[in-house]
Amino acid sequence: MRGTVANYNRASGYGFIIPMDPNDPDAPNHFVHYSAIQANAAKRFLRVGQIVEFETEQDEHGRFRAVKVRKLPSEDAAAPVKGNSHE
Repeated sequence: MRGTVANYNRASGYGFIIPMDPNDPDAPNHFVHYSAIQANAAKRFLRVGQIVEFETEQDEHGRFRAVKVRKLPSEDAAAPVKGNSHE
């Protein structure tokens, strides 16, 4: 699945991704932790507005989280998400 990074706090190492699911336009935002980002340690962060590919899991409380998160090349980057300037 693809999604757009809605916010990401680099200091805390977590944020949220808005899924881009044409079959479910109301899909809930997915929590993302830095450990789920598939990159070397120095590049294990996300930027607001960035397009990513990920798999989805549900935790024991029914909340969605992104796993196996992969950054897409910069040419696929989206415009920043309005109202979310936290990075």
